[in-house]
Amino acid sequence: MNNADPKLKTLIWHSYARCSTPMQDNSLPAQVLQADKVCKQYGWKLSSTSFEDFGVSGGDFKNWKVGDLGRFFDAVDNGEIQTPCGLILESLQRFSRSDALDVTHKFREYMRKGVIFHFVHKGMTYQLDDIKGEQSFNLFQIMSEAISNQTGRDTHIKNCKRGMSLKKEKFINGEESFYSKQCPAWIDTPVIE
Repeated sequence: MNNADPKLKTLIWHSYARCSTPMQDNSLPAQVLQADKVCKQYGWKLSSTSFEDFGVSGGDFKNWKVGDLGRFFDAVDNGEIQTPCGLILESLQRFSRSDALDVTHKFREYMRKGVIFHFVHKGMTYQLDDIKGEQSFNLFQIMSEAISNQTGRDTHIKNCKRGMSLKKEKFINGEESFYSKQCPAWIDTPVIE
């Protein structure tokens, strides 16, 4: 969809920002600012309410189950947020890093309900017509990105499990302690630097 389409100026746009770890604490304000910048650039109306999840994973739809993204879609479902409306996200990863088919299904489900999505990092805006008929290639691109996100998450989980398994093995063999240098002085244990 053309970001300069006059229809987009008639919508109320909402922003969603998510980061899953404290190491990304600067990410939330940056994502909210990106949404503001996009709205100013295209003359879109940005809602004063932003939806933000700090420390909430995009895996297994956790941000839908217990986070603000779920609150946004609940508000769409119960009519608190009128459709058509827009949702600005940094990327599809903020939407979810869950199973690619499930992500694509949810994406299409809410497009059918009138939600138009804008992904900042790609500069792309999608409405339902953008994934049907001759435009169905867009859905393939979205699915490809969802597969990439899912694969990245699966690899991360596998690597974490492998690392924990190695740490556990070293602990059992007496090669390593789970205590850090912040360990209380009264505990006699080797220190991990």
